Amino acid sequence: MAINSNGAKWGPQTLGTNGGTVTWQFDASFDALAATGRAPVNVFMAAVQNAFALWESFANIDFQQVSSSAAAQIDVGAAAFDGPNGTLGQANWLFYDKSPLDQFVSASVNLDQAETWNVVPASPLPNAYDVFAVAMHEIGHAIGLDHSADPNSLMYYQLNDQRGPASIDRAAIQEIYGARPFDATPDTEAAGSPSQDVFRFYNETTRTHFYTNSTAERDQVLARLPQFRFEGNAFDTVNSNDSDAIDVYRFYNQRTQTHFYTASAAERDEVMRTLPQFRFEGVGYKASATDGGGEFDALYRFYNTETGTHFYTTNEEEMITVLDTLPQYRYEGISAFVDFA
Repeated sequence: MAINSNGAKWGPQTLGTNGGTVTWQFDASFDALAATGRAPVNVFMAAVQNAFALWESFANIDFQQVSSSAAAQIDVGAAAFDGPNGTLGQANWLFYDKSPLDQFVSASVNLDQAETWNVVPASPLPNAYDVFAVAMHEIGHAIGLDHSADPNSLMYYQLNDQRGPASIDRAAIQEIYGARPFDATPDTEAAGSPSQDVFRFYNETTRTHFYTNSTAERDQVLARLPQFRFEGNAFDTVNSNDSDAIDVYRFYNQRTQTHFYTASAAERDEVMRTLPQFRFEGVGYKASATDGGGEFDALYRFYNTETGTHFYTTNEEEMITVLDTLPQYRYEGISAFVDFA
């Protein structure tokens, strides 16, 4: 296939080969984005971290965030371009002229500090731009993708509704770096600290999913709610003693009669402040803020624009099917990392 490559690649200069480990960091200018939305800078940072993680999940290339600008190959910051509602982001790079592909030396990704950015998907600002989607697009350039002529592509030259890589984008990045190899290493649990199962149900009335790590709640749903179809153990929680363990908060939306889960304390606080129909139910379960060096699975999050509800999955095949076949599901990124089921 003719791919939308910009002609450069990280790692060996042959199509389909591993990109190796590419380091990246936030420079000081990135802090300026906090003034363009209603969230602290760490929420903006999480969107960019999720963008790198999603690209990594599809291609044979690894990204490592570092704190030293001297060690970073990709620099992520904010810049002033042409005022509001113009250029949203920009990627630039240096390369060695080689054959058959140029070799990346360094790259920069900048988001426009003049824009109003959406960083809280559950409660979006009007007339604002999706920081995750723009970061995904610009990082795509920084790892070798050019603009696409396909209007459904994440790499389309004009802004569209695509948040995650479409099939054409996944095929392109995998032609450059190869597909990410499947890790068949069996999961091992720390002695004396087993993780908990998280059970998944499908509510045939609301057409939404429900998740619980409580066996008592699972048994109660099975006994009393026939409209809930049991789908088994979706994933496992993370041990609370893990160094990167974080809380996943649970809300009940009294309007849609469905549950919402978030690992973001900032999003939790925003929902509690602005959405009175969401009843806070506390910590649902424990997850991880990182993949634990490959120990944990990414938990992908989607927003159903037709029902106003969310869907979560760790299954990459299911995630790709949703991306490709259910346009009403807007991809919102990796919400956290969880243990293998």
